[in-house]
Amino acid sequence: MPLHVRSRKLYTEARKHNRNSKSLWVGNQIVVVKHPSRKGYRGTVGDVRQNDTYSSGLGTLIHYDVIGVGSEWLDFDDIRNAHTLRFLHDHRNTGLDVYYWFKAGYTPTYSKTQRLVIEAHDVKLRADALYNKVVNDDNKRYEDELRALMSVEIPKPHEWILDPRFKVALGDLEFSIMVHSGKFCSNKDQLVHIGCPLCKLEIRIRPSRRKRGWVEVIPVSDICNMPSGGVRTKAVPAKPREAQGLYLIASSDDVKTHDHVGKLVQRVREARVDESPFAESSESMYLCQRVNLHQVAGRGLNYEEEIIENEEPFVIHYSHLLSVHQTDRINSEGNKKMYKIRTAYGGLTMLCDEPESTQAQKDMSNDIAQLQERIRCARRTPPPPPQPTPVDWDSITLP
Repeated sequence: MPLHVRSRKLYTEARKHNRNSKSLWVGNQIVVVKHPSRKGYRGTVGDVRQNDTYSSGLGTLIHYDVIGVGSEWLDFDDIRNAHTLRFLHDHRNTGLDVYYWFKAGYTPTYSKTQRLVIEAHDVKLRADALYNKVVNDDNKRYEDELRALMSVEIPKPHEWILDPRFKVALGDLEFSIMVHSGKFCSNKDQLVHIGCPLCKLEIRIRPSRRKRGWVEVIPVSDICNMPSGGVRTKAVPAKPREAQGLYLIASSDDVKTHDHVGKLVQRVREARVDESPFAESSESMYLCQRVNLHQVAGRGLNYEEEIIENEEPFVIHYSHLLSVHQTDRINSEGNKKMYKIRTAYGGLTMLCDEPESTQAQKDMSNDIAQLQERIRCARRTPPPPPQPTPVDWDSITLP
């Protein structure tokens, strides 16, 4: 049967029974845009009928998502598709060619404001689709990387930095390390990260922060072959109370903390003598809390910190730690999550680290920090020379 004959037959039957032969829109999620009291409500299309009492000639039965509201017949012109914000017919399967007909003289149109909203919504939908694709790609890359790291063995002591556990804990985050020889030799710490091309770990450095994506590989011997009196890093404070960031356990000389190598920790406070029985003194001994980092897929080097609360804090010497480079925002969020544990164990906390601190408290904390910095600068600056006192010329008699 030709399409135009079939369409005319369906039209006649639909007009005869005052009902559509089939409802393509049944089940669609909608949002109400015109209503005296239910504007903005969401619901589902339950039925569609021809009804000339409506301005469009089409009545739609809406089952509201709000509990207790029930159902209601609304004009086609009063609702929009909840996912696209367009009319129900403004889609690939319009339904207007065979199943639905508007009343003579009615043409569904969008206002200028509605068109702008629809365009912005379309941009958001495309951005969300692209973001989901990036998230899926990041998750797949992360899974492939984990499978590759499972085949990498724990390195020998002379190549300790190529530990796959470091890569699992840090991801692509940078950490501070001393380079003792070679092209990047310096008496200051360098920011490096661990790469894993073709199941082989390597230490990478970004020579220029302005050139994105440009990295160079540092030979392992330039880092691991330390000269006499050399240290792994100078970025970890010897005094625990000065530590505010995230640290990686790179080594251990204690059986109790050997299982923590390759794990991330936050400082709780300085350890007491009775908490470090194997050390000669508690100086430079950290009481640490285990934490984990979870990468936020689709956002580059954006990580969320998680406190492992089911593990008790433990003691470790500062020389076994490496400082992890983080943004100020992530570092601030980590300190807020550590606030409760530091308070419970008597550790040093800042007013701005309190999770529920107000803006006034944060401003006060900044003012205190600035005042402390001025006091430190004043102590390093010699006092000005004494100024001459005013001369009382009336008390001076000339010969």
